Amino acid sequence: MLKGQKDSGKLARTTIGNGSAGLTGIQFRAYWFFISKASGGAVAQDFLRLTIWRTLRPGRPVVVYGTNTGSDTPNFYSLSESEEARLQSEVFSWAAKEEIWDGITDDALRVKLREDFMRKFSAHLPPQQRRMNVLGEYIEELQRLVNSKGAEWKISHQSAEEDHVLPINPLLAFCNQLAWIYSIFKNAPDASVTVR
Repeated sequence: MLKGQKDSGKLARTTIGNGSAGLTGIQFRAYWFFISKASGGAVAQDFLRLTIWRTLRPGRPVVVYGTNTGSDTPNFYSLSESEEARLQSEVFSWAAKEEIWDGITDDALRVKLREDFMRKFSAHLPPQQRRMNVLGEYIEELQRLVNSKGAEWKISHQSAEEDHVLPINPLLAFCNQLAWIYSIFKNAPDASVTVR
């Protein structure tokens, strides 16, 4: 476990680089697994996963296993300071259990909003392009749509598995959840967002 990192009982992920570009030609992803109890039962489908990342500050030099520039043979080597500065650590993750775009009545607008959201917060972009201010701007766009009655109520996907019917407004619920996430992390230095 990293210094200052709390054991959440979940998988903590750290990546090097900005998506597919990688570090000096390296495709590297390190995983830290923490001991956790199996939850048991059926796992619901994730329709969307939003993750908040921060720059990792490991406190000691990082050694990685991979191919460095000029060598095709994998080996252990230390990262330079500029390479370490590109390490990202997951600090928060949220998964939508509903199809959030279902409630948008205009088909073309539904496609546009979904594509914009996925494009603006793609893991292939460097963290500087997916900061919290970009999320704030996107939330404002969603709130305008919700306020204009451009979203309607639907039956929850989760209620189909149960005995009762649960009506929800997926876009309103999504907008509220994003606003809450934004309010928590908007002042966090170097926080960035990815969506998958």
